[in-house]
Amino acid sequence: MSFRLYKIIKAMADLVAVLACVYAIGEGADPTLSAGFAAVIVVGWEAVEVVAVLSDLQREDIEALRDETHPDEK
Repeated sequence: MSFRLYKIIKAMADLVAVLACVYAIGEGADPTLSAGFAAVIVVGWEAVEVVAVLSDLQREDIEALRDETHPDEK
């Protein structure tokens, strides 16, 4: 599967999740719960990967990275 096809499928799944959320709210579902489920689907594994990577970094590594990217902000 190409990256472009993956992105198209992901966008379609995100759109379906948001439409399902709107439909569920219209049918009387709890808006917070429905929006929460839609947010989990839209954000997906990318957020889990970011949290996993950031949890492996030490505070010093994060500060060093910030100093490298923005040396004038100290």
